[in-house]
Amino acid sequence: SKVKPETKSAVAEMLGEKLKRPLSEGENAADVTFLQLGMDSLDAMEVSLAVEQRFGFRSDDVPTTVGGLWALAEGLAQNAPPKPPPAGWFD
Repeated sequence: SKVKPETKSAVAEMLGEKLKRPLSEGENAADVTFLQLGMDSLDAMEVSLAVEQRFGFRSDDVPTTVGGLWALAEGLAQNAPPKPPPAGWFD
């Protein structure tokens, strides 16, 4: 509900360009995975980077669903806090 309709439309267009076909109404849903769309991990990374570049937001995680791309485009995807260094790092 926090995602603007124009963002959903733009993301659907970007996915359609990658897939070389428009998304169906059922495919343009938050819970649809990239695997269901026929995309592999490299395709997912490419689309995620394109969304980051177009909308100006970044995330440490690569989205795996259409809804994840919407969140990334709206700046709603959270970056995880930095992990502590491994034991022995400062030895």
